[in-house]
Amino acid sequence: MAAVDRLDVVRRHGGGQAPGRRTSSIVHGNGERASMTRQLSDVLAGYEDFHDFDPRELHLVEALRTLRLIHYAAWIARRWDDPAFPIAFPWFASPSYWADQCVRLREQLVAMAEPPLGSSG
Repeated sequence: MAAVDRLDVVRRHGGGQAPGRRTSSIVHGNGERASMTRQLSDVLAGYEDFHDFDPRELHLVEALRTLRLIHYAAWIARRWDDPAFPIAFPWFASPSYWADQCVRLREQLVAMAEPPLGSSG
């Protein structure tokens, strides 16, 4: 995949950064939205090799992504007393992680207010 954006299926991370960190996730103009729509079309084409996809479900994509972000943070928080978790997720306790998480959730509010990618309106 090209740029890291809101549509990336495989989240890239490294260097001690939190999974799912993105350089940009808000759509800025038709060019980026058009690119994301093409990427979604490619993903759905592959998906439909195995199962039919109901396009009426496109509006669920951003809501489910938001739920995943919240659930992932909650999962780590619930397990924080396990000595392995602070070692495996040291960024979780940092103020910058939580500031970034707030930004991601605000971006998701914007994304959920937009028409779904791949929809006609």
